[in-house]
Amino acid sequence: MSLLTLSRVRSRARESSTSWSNAGQHEQLQRDAAESLSNVLALAVAKSGANFRLYDALRTLEEQESIFFDRYRRTGWGSKRNSSDRFYQGSVWRKVKGANAASRRAGIALRGAMPHRGAMIIDELLALEHRGWNSLCDGTGDDVYGRLLTADGVMVLAHGMVFDRATVIASLAEAPPWRRYEIRDARLIEIDTATAILVYTGIAFRDEDEQPFRALMASTYTRRDGQWRLALYQQTPIPSPSREDA
Repeated sequence: MSLLTLSRVRSRARESSTSWSNAGQHEQLQRDAAESLSNVLALAVAKSGANFRLYDALRTLEEQESIFFDRYRRTGWGSKRNSSDRFYQGSVWRKVKGANAASRRAGIALRGAMPHRGAMIIDELLALEHRGWNSLCDGTGDDVYGRLLTADGVMVLAHGMVFDRATVIASLAEAPPWRRYEIRDARLIEIDTATAILVYTGIAFRDEDEQPFRALMASTYTRRDGQWRLALYQQTPIPSPSREDA
């Protein structure tokens, strides 16, 4: 996955897939230009159903991570077993069967159901949720949520406790890692240009012989200094099905 280098350099020395040369002046896409061009291409791709990989380089890291986490699942393998396996965040990830077609159809349906701005926001927030959940799997949750939460941010957890930022960091530093997780049925509630809520069903697995943890989850984000920050995270547990219902 690649990112735009959002800078301008007067030099011929460096080559970049997002740059060009004009009379000895080496220029690269600026943020405003990149976002504008990305919007135009995204609308064209959503309407035509073309393969989005044609403009992956114009996506933000958050968007690219969202696509990656949608298509791949973390494994416990020490090395790659298939040509489609990928190394990321120090782990081997396996491609989900049928992920390309499924995520492309879902992306087209999503963009057809909401304005493009909303589609971009849900991609960004899903990437942050995946980043958070992956940190809970690899034991770095205290660092990730310490940076993601606002100074006055809180978590309202399934056991009825409310944790402020300091308590979240301390708790996650000692928490056992989750083995894997799933995010399902994500929905966006856009309050205004700087506030949005991501609602989804979260399923987390710790041990093979344990029932997974299931909850309806709501993450309220606020944009500060151009970055999304988590102000409130809330869990509402979903009862496990009884043996009679199974």
